[in-house]
Amino acid sequence: AMIFSTVQPAPFEMVDGATRVLSLLIPAIFALIILVEPSRWTGLTSGLKISSRPHVPAPLTSRRGGRSNTGAMRRALAPQALKDVNDDNFVDVVEKSSIPVLVDFWAPWCGPCRLIEPLIEEISNEYDGRMLTVKLNTDESPATATKLGVRSIPSLMLFKDGDRKDTIVGAVPKATITGALDKVL
Repeated sequence: AMIFSTVQPAPFEMVDGATRVLSLLIPAIFALIILVEPSRWTGLTSGLKISSRPHVPAPLTSRRGGRSNTGAMRRALAPQALKDVNDDNFVDVVEKSSIPVLVDFWAPWCGPCRLIEPLIEEISNEYDGRMLTVKLNTDESPATATKLGVRSIPSLMLFKDGDRKDTIVGAVPKATITGALDKVL
């Protein structure tokens, strides 16, 4: 006589591996998209709709046989990169600045740091003239990061008149960063 088990497998055990991976990846991808640029998503109560503003400019092509020259042309049109600071010039650039300074503590191996880098550049352009934005590589300048108590990256610190006014830790939405900036500015 055969004895049948009455224990039913859990629902996730009945799905194959690919379906299980997709069911985990898709929400994570949407969360990252919304985290990176929440201002592009509108009408959350009626379903997600992407705004009409294009995120990436249309590819620019050259006249040489229609070959794309997108990379070179975008680099020429791109805003200047953020200023790098280190242990040697941090006091002069940040603490002695006459205008508020936003410091981005980052490292080349940090995925979330690279994720928010375009956001930081965008904010830097928006607040140009009212605030200075700089980057400090924590691998190359550990003394300053340690002195300021940076335990996690990405970390953003806002300085005004040489004093730290606010700290934001992690990859956060643009609204969180601009809200903190507007309080200090």
